[in-house]
Amino acid sequence: MLHDFSSDGFFQVKRKVRGDRGCWDSVTRQVQVYPLPANGFTHIDTCFTDITQLASTSTSTLGMPLTHVWTLDGTNYYGPNPAHTFSSVGTQTIRLETENTLGCRDTLVQNIEIEPLPNVNFSFDNICERQEAFFYDNSTTKGSVTNWKWDVKNRTVSFLEDHSQVFNVAGNYPVKLTTSNNFGCIDSFEQQITVWPKALARFNVYPKEIFITEPYVNLVQDGANANSWEWRFGDLSDDENGPEVFHEYPDTGLFNVRLIANNDNGCADTFYRNILIKPDLRIFIPNAFSPGGGNDVNTVFRPGGTLHGLKKMEMSIYTRWGELIFHSEDINNPWDGMYQGKLVQNGTYLYVLKVKDIYNDVFHFSGTVTVVK
Repeated sequence: MLHDFSSDGFFQVKRKVRGDRGCWDSVTRQVQVYPLPANGFTHIDTCFTDITQLASTSTSTLGMPLTHVWTLDGTNYYGPNPAHTFSSVGTQTIRLETENTLGCRDTLVQNIEIEPLPNVNFSFDNICERQEAFFYDNSTTKGSVTNWKWDVKNRTVSFLEDHSQVFNVAGNYPVKLTTSNNFGCIDSFEQQITVWPKALARFNVYPKEIFITEPYVNLVQDGANANSWEWRFGDLSDDENGPEVFHEYPDTGLFNVRLIANNDNGCADTFYRNILIKPDLRIFIPNAFSPGGGNDVNTVFRPGGTLHGLKKMEMSIYTRWGELIFHSEDINNPWDGMYQGKLVQNGTYLYVLKVKDIYNDVFHFSGTVTVVK
């Protein structure tokens, strides 16, 4: 006869028999049913490529200590605390068989999940020296990325999702991004990045002094690491390209010239320089004139010469005794030798001339002029 006991412990077992003549007899004995082990385990470090630590929590009310046989990923381990690196991600089956000293065995089969590492990657724009470089995290993972660490030249520089910095010197730099996901799984990715030399934008101006009477400027690039140049002259004219340009300015003034120098790596530089187009104010004052209707040349008195850049002029004429006989604030209103409606007498007269240029610089001239009729 076979019987399954539902629990361990001591049980009274009685056997009663009858002979072929109808006589009965019985025997009673105490039977001890031994307990089975109660299997269980805990585990930590379930990221792919990590060493997963397992620890048995199995117990038995009698017959301790237990022996342990684990089957992990097709490999057997013995002892209560095996360590194993699983060969793939996903659901993994753990089989634990224990036996107590009474020879009673139990088997536990349980699944655990091995989580994937983040797939770490990052991108960046073309990087030029002395300009801000931007690095963008492109990592993917099961779950979500929760932490970032950026290292440049083996030095940690940021814990943000994206990173930016300025490289002052061209060259090659190792950049590494380490990320972890919400399962605590960590991985990293490193690549060499190239910081390209920046073009140097500089230029010279010829001639050094430029007057409106000859407003032609020769601009010659004087930089380095560039193979294209874009010029803007600061006078609303069209931009021009090339290492050397000529330009004619339409007026006097201070013009801010911009040069953008670029190279094949797109590492541009910008340089500004002011160019002053000066007025060509060269005043000539005659020392005599012949007013009156009988003459056809040199009939009025006014300053001549090169008057480019003249903003304002005041002219006063006096007799030798200091009497004011003429005053004008208009360059187009010269002295015609008249005073109070009549021609003045032949002789010497005093003039005082005050001139202001477009930069509000004031020049004073004085002297004598002779009237000859």
